[in-house]
Amino acid sequence: MAKYEHEAKVVLEAVGGKENIQSLTHCMTRLRLVLNDASKVDKTQIAALTAIKGTAFQSGQFQIIIGNDVKAFYETLQDLLGERRVSDQGALKDQLMRSIGDVFAPLIPAIISGGLMLGLEDLVVA
Repeated sequence: MAKYEHEAKVVLEAVGGKENIQSLTHCMTRLRLVLNDASKVDKTQIAALTAIKGTAFQSGQFQIIIGNDVKAFYETLQDLLGERRVSDQGALKDQLMRSIGDVFAPLIPAIISGGLMLGLEDLVVA
């Protein structure tokens, strides 16, 4: 039994079943679902799960905030769907943006630190 199998079953039921899911993707912390009928979503049932940190409707997607374990949750949900429901539209763009993000994300603390050091240097010299 997968780590998130129970939670994934509850989410699948709460979004209106597999017939209501048009596509399924994820980012770093969120599960992103494009639904056929957003009115079928039971947000309270999803929010009651301990693995779920929150939900949001944004950019035509129903987003479930999971955190760092989103990939494991995503794979469990895909196994329950029995097929891959990943939208091909924009898949190449998403992969490219994810790759760029993966390269630059570790550099952000160094860039911020460098900016702070330059600011402190200006304060000390002035």
